[in-house]
Amino acid sequence: MIMENLLLHLSVPIPDIKISILDELEMCAPPDGCDQNQEWWRIYNREYFLRCPKIANFCVRSDGKVEISPNLDASIEDIQNRVITSVYGALIHILGQLPIHAAGLVAPNQQGAVLICGHSGSGKSTVSTILAKQGWALLADDVCRITDENNVDKSASIVWPGYTNIKLLPDVCDKTGISKDTLKFIDSEHTKYFWEPPVTCCNAQSVRQIIILNRTGHVGKLSIKRMRGAQSFFQGIEHTYRRGFSGFLGKKMDHFRLLCQVLQNTQMYQVSIPLNVSPSTVAETIVSLNGQNVSVQ
Repeated sequence: MIMENLLLHLSVPIPDIKISILDELEMCAPPDGCDQNQEWWRIYNREYFLRCPKIANFCVRSDGKVEISPNLDASIEDIQNRVITSVYGALIHILGQLPIHAAGLVAPNQQGAVLICGHSGSGKSTVSTILAKQGWALLADDVCRITDENNVDKSASIVWPGYTNIKLLPDVCDKTGISKDTLKFIDSEHTKYFWEPPVTCCNAQSVRQIIILNRTGHVGKLSIKRMRGAQSFFQGIEHTYRRGFSGFLGKKMDHFRLLCQVLQNTQMYQVSIPLNVSPSTVAETIVSLNGQNVSVQ
């Protein structure tokens, strides 16, 4: 029964990629210092292996095939949570594409995606939720998959629809006025909820802007800085999802080419957010930046 349920619930938002559910999955040896009772991941022979003893064994093959051997006592939510994070990120790298750790949204009545990046605690999910409640369409939460497909001259970058439920901590639900009563937990640890925004985008978009949210840790005024050259490149590396995977998988040149292409054709801004500035103000700033009605350093 768990096999049938998994096939119904699990998928990755990439055309022609299928997930196979297996009774057993032959794993590579664990990294040094790990045993089979610990959770670990390893890239071996340019394939990605993830072992979660209480949940499942996972493998992303070098040709993009995804294989899962579930623990029969595991919940579908726990298995799905691994698929939409580490497994999805590894798959994008294996395909020679670029995963940016960001929420991708499209402003009302516009074309082109705004990617909102930020480290844990920066307010990325809160700000994305506020914009989504204002009618911005969610293209992808957490991981934005970028390619140069469908471009004859390979000069433009395309961000594709991804997973379109935003993962929210309980306090973010409270801040944004979202009732937790009707939301589902993302996994058995009950740390975050899935929230489905009112509007989603199902069409690939060009990358319009990249916004880096940066908490300053002190009181002051919000500031905006246009990032160019080496600064934008290092920020792009910093916010690449599972960026260490590209080297192990032999995909560094693909990653470098795509990142340079994105930055060549996209505006990047760093929004520095003092402690006294609210997420609503940050969201208003992003709306203004999208319309270029704001002062930039």
